[in-house]
Amino acid sequence: MINTNNEVVADLLIQLGNALKGNKTEYVGVAVEETKNNKTFLTRKEVLEIYAPVITSYGLSQAINMDGFPYIKRGKKYFFIKEDIDNWLSQRSDTTPVKRIANKYV
Repeated sequence: MINTNNEVVADLLIQLGNALKGNKTEYVGVAVEETKNNKTFLTRKEVLEIYAPVITSYGLSQAINMDGFPYIKRGKKYFFIKEDIDNWLSQRSDTTPVKRIANKYV
Protein backbone atom coordinates (compact mmCIF):
# COMPACT_ATOMS: atom_id res chain seq x y z
CA MET A 1 0.00 0.00 0.00
CA ILE A 2 2.84 2.39 0.78
CA ASN A 3 4.48 1.82 -2.61
CA THR A 4 1.26 2.64 -4.45
CA ASN A 5 0.87 5.91 -2.56
CA ASN A 6 4.51 6.81 -3.20
CA GLU A 7 4.07 6.15 -6.92
CA VAL A 8 0.96 8.34 -7.06
CA VAL A 9 2.73 11.16 -5.22
CA ALA A 10 5.75 10.83 -7.52
CA ASP A 11 3.52 10.98 -10.60
CA LEU A 12 1.75 14.06 -9.26
CA LEU A 13 5.07 15.79 -8.57
CA ILE A 14 6.28 15.03 -12.09
CA GLN A 15 3.03 16.40 -13.53
CA LEU A 16 3.37 19.54 -11.40
CA GLY A 17 6.95 20.06 -12.58
CA ASN A 18 5.95 19.61 -16.22
CA ALA A 19 2.99 21.96 -15.79
CA LEU A 20 5.30 24.63 -14.37
CA LYS A 21 7.64 24.18 -17.32
CA GLY A 22 4.71 24.34 -19.75
CA ASN A 23 5.13 20.76 -21.03
CA LYS A 24 2.19 18.52 -21.86
CA THR A 25 2.08 15.37 -19.79
CA GLU A 26 0.05 12.27 -19.06
CA TYR A 27 -2.46 12.43 -16.26
CA VAL A 28 -2.64 9.58 -13.76
CA GLY A 29 -4.74 6.80 -15.27
CA VAL A 30 -5.50 8.70 -18.49
CA ALA A 31 -3.29 8.27 -21.55
CA VAL A 32 -2.98 11.34 -23.73
CA GLU A 33 -2.49 10.73 -27.46
CA GLU A 34 0.58 12.64 -28.57
CA THR A 35 0.42 14.41 -31.90
CA LYS A 36 2.95 16.72 -33.45
CA ASN A 37 2.06 18.73 -36.54
CA ASN A 38 -1.12 16.62 -36.90
CA LYS A 39 0.93 13.42 -37.12
CA THR A 40 -0.30 10.46 -35.13
CA PHE A 41 2.31 8.29 -33.49
CA LEU A 42 1.57 4.57 -33.51
CA THR A 43 2.97 1.87 -31.28
CA ARG A 44 4.28 -1.43 -32.62
CA LYS A 45 1.03 -3.17 -31.66
CA GLU A 46 -1.09 -0.57 -33.47
CA VAL A 47 1.03 -0.89 -36.63
CA LEU A 48 0.53 -4.65 -36.60
CA GLU A 49 -3.24 -4.22 -36.17
CA ILE A 50 -3.61 -1.62 -38.93
CA TYR A 51 -1.35 -3.32 -41.49
CA ALA A 52 -2.14 -6.91 -40.42
CA PRO A 53 -2.20 -8.66 -43.81
CA VAL A 54 0.83 -6.78 -45.14
CA ILE A 55 3.16 -6.53 -42.13
CA THR A 56 3.76 -9.31 -39.62
CA SER A 57 5.63 -9.05 -36.33
CA TYR A 58 8.70 -10.76 -37.79
CA GLY A 59 8.47 -8.72 -40.99
CA LEU A 60 8.31 -5.48 -39.00
CA SER A 61 11.42 -6.44 -37.06
CA GLN A 62 13.26 -7.28 -40.27
CA ALA A 63 12.13 -4.07 -41.97
CA ILE A 64 13.37 -1.98 -39.04
CA ASN A 65 16.74 -3.74 -38.95
CA MET A 66 17.52 -4.06 -42.65
CA ASP A 67 15.14 -2.20 -44.89
CA GLY A 68 14.96 1.44 -43.82
CA PHE A 69 11.49 1.24 -42.29
CA PRO A 70 10.57 4.69 -40.84
CA TYR A 71 10.53 4.67 -37.04
CA ILE A 72 11.36 6.74 -33.99
CA LYS A 73 13.08 5.04 -31.07
CA ARG A 74 12.67 6.43 -27.56
CA GLY A 75 14.51 4.27 -25.06
CA LYS A 76 13.53 0.69 -25.80
CA LYS A 77 10.24 1.59 -27.47
CA TYR A 78 9.55 2.14 -31.16
CA PHE A 79 7.03 4.67 -32.46
CA PHE A 80 5.82 5.05 -36.03
CA ILE A 81 4.08 7.77 -38.03
CA LYS A 82 1.22 6.46 -40.17
CA GLU A 83 1.90 8.80 -43.11
CA ASP A 84 5.56 7.72 -43.23
CA ILE A 85 4.57 4.04 -43.27
CA ASP A 86 2.07 4.66 -46.08
CA ASN A 87 4.76 6.48 -48.12
CA TRP A 88 7.29 3.70 -47.45
CA LEU A 89 4.82 1.01 -48.57
CA SER A 90 3.84 2.92 -51.71
CA GLN A 91 7.50 3.37 -52.76
CA ARG A 92 8.40 -0.25 -52.13
CA SER A 93 7.74 -2.93 -54.70
CA ASP A 94 7.87 -6.70 -54.28
CA THR A 95 10.63 -7.04 -56.86
CA THR A 96 13.04 -4.80 -54.94
CA PRO A 97 15.68 -6.94 -53.23
CA VAL A 98 16.35 -6.36 -49.57
CA LYS A 99 19.69 -4.68 -48.94
CA ARG A 100 21.25 -6.51 -46.06
CA ILE A 101 23.61 -4.67 -43.79
CA ALA A 102 26.92 -6.49 -43.61
CA ASN A 103 28.77 -6.36 -40.31
CA LYS A 104 32.43 -5.70 -40.87
CA TYR A 105 34.75 -6.68 -38.08
CA VAL A 106 38.24 -5.27 -37.94
